[in-house]
Amino acid sequence: MKYLKYYTILITIVSLFNACQSDDSNSEKDFNTDPVENLNKVIETQNSEGYNLAFYSSEKDIQTGSNILIATITKNNKVVIATDLQLSITMYMSSHGHNMSHGAPVTQLTTTKHKGFYEGFIFPTMASNGTSDYWVLRLTATVDKQTVVFESNIEVKQSKDKTITSFNYQDLNYTVALISPKTPKIGLNSSSALLFTTEDHETFKIVDSHTIHIDPRMPSMKNHGSPNNINLTQAVSQGFYTGQLSLTMSGYWKINLMIENSHGTIIKGNPITEEQESSDIYFELEF
Repeated sequence: MKYLKYYTILITIVSLFNACQSDDSNSEKDFNTDPVENLNKVIETQNSEGYNLAFYSSEKDIQTGSNILIATITKNNKVVIATDLQLSITMYMSSHGHNMSHGAPVTQLTTTKHKGFYEGFIFPTMASNGTSDYWVLRLTATVDKQTVVFESNIEVKQSKDKTITSFNYQDLNYTVALISPKTPKIGLNSSSALLFTTEDHETFKIVDSHTIHIDPRMPSMKNHGSPNNINLTQAVSQGFYTGQLSLTMSGYWKINLMIENSHGTIIKGNPITEEQESSDIYFELEF
């Protein structure tokens, strides 16, 4: 997870810089004195022992797909040091007359350069719906040699883009989530994603040594593609899948996917042809 840790720190620093760039003279000071000053508090809860847990994001809301969060635990308005942090999110559903639950992928919280602040991703797969379909975030940690537990209902809004999708292969469920680009641009975009698998829809693991093939198309423009894409591959075990996504103009893009395993077998997706204009697994971006 070392690569994942450094990559998320980089994303956080970039987000903080962007939030502060309107006042360059104060950006370094703000970051050094309070790492979440320019972020939005999206989750806050207190447990029975009087510990407070807060999660911060560069976004105003938690949405379906990838969400990078900064967490801190406080007591009596003072930041406390935690270890053995274990994070999970669970969706509870009752809107269709059936009481069901399932989890979603997360990356476990890791330390940042700021003592008492931790970072990680959560990947809700669907939006919440009031009191009938809702997500519960759970965090356990060791603080002052005792285990503390937090639980909080969280609202998840539907992202305007489709950046997370799931499929089954040989009795396993896979989830692939696009992490970047968050704000696409015309030209080459550095792209990253994570691929997870689960057997029980509760515990998710990062899948290694696969390839995520990408084929961006514009359905409104006779399904034309774009050149110079680089498929997403891993540099290190348990790390991000990274590549290059080419978008030649603004508008709606369907990012067709094919997932290839370590044996060279395509386990999901199909190539684009004149007869087959879309893969059966894809992301959607519009800008």
